[in-house]
Amino acid sequence: TPPPPPPPPVPAPPPPPTQPDVAAPARKLQEDKVRCKSKNIALLNALAISFRHGSWEYGMLREFDAYPGMAVECAQACEADAASGCRHWEFDCKNMNCKLFAEGGYEEDDSAQFGRDYVFLGDTAYHHRRLKEEEVAKLSVKKGDL
Repeated sequence: TPPPPPPPPVPAPPPPPTQPDVAAPARKLQEDKVRCKSKNIALLNALAISFRHGSWEYGMLREFDAYPGMAVECAQACEADAASGCRHWEFDCKNMNCKLFAEGGYEEDDSAQFGRDYVFLGDTAYHHRRLKEEEVAKLSVKKGDL
């Protein structure tokens, strides 16, 4: 009689489960917000739209997703809503949101600690004109005091 067949080979153990790269989304967000910041700086400068980095606190009129128009769309939306009271706009590269603000409130600096270095902040032409008119009126009062 023939010899018995050899036993079947032992299957290799499955590979150990891989740990998900929990830092990957954070790295992607960091890369995306860096690209967003440089792209928006170039776009706003090309269109001569005045901006700075920082944020505005209080007086929010509305908020919306500004992708793909980004900071330019945000600035233009505020200008279009100036008659309805929009005075300041804020575009955040971390979430692609635009916030429009009325008068009142105050400006926060561009602190990296709070992520405001990736937030674009601007004012409407109406706001700039109003501030200039107030400055002229103050100077007129001072001249009248002489």
